[in-house]
Amino acid sequence: CMKLEEYQTAKAALETGASLSPDNSRFVNLIKECDKLIEEESYTTIPIQEKTIAQDVNPKDVQQQDDLPEQPPVAVNKPKYRHEFYQKHDQVVVTIFAKKIPKESITVEFGEQILSVSINVPGEDAYVFQPRLFGKIVPARAAARAGTMLDMFLEIDRILRPEGWVIIRDTVPLIESARALTAQL
Repeated sequence: CMKLEEYQTAKAALETGASLSPDNSRFVNLIKECDKLIEEESYTTIPIQEKTIAQDVNPKDVQQQDDLPEQPPVAVNKPKYRHEFYQKHDQVVVTIFAKKIPKESITVEFGEQILSVSINVPGEDAYVFQPRLFGKIVPARAAARAGTMLDMFLEIDRILRPEGWVIIRDTVPLIESARALTAQL
């Protein structure tokens, strides 16, 4: 503790050690050294604090800071529609809570790692939702359903999952194509 300049802690530890071994003179010498260093430390820090207070603080400056105009609060832009994700073992479901939107105003596009949703209601700003997908999906098997909310069902590309090979159906062509792909690796 003394090397870390924590003299109060070192002194408390040394006093405990001295009470356990009263015959050891080393504890007494180190306690005296701690007292000396604590005294030096308290002597040097007090004048520095007084000088910085006297130089840095001016009563006129404090009053001027109080007179500054109040800043208006910064507006936080909330998204127009709330959305939510949840994942099953073979698909991800994305839900956008957009009520009373005509189906003609909704455009949904699927790609291998892209989902793009745009809602263009006449007389309102367009809403575009393009989340980052962390894995590949099968665009041919993706679907969207508009009702009281907009649901997108994205089937996960199971072959590319990091856990290894997962076969959805036990069919001979799928097993043979999986073997051919693993042989190429």
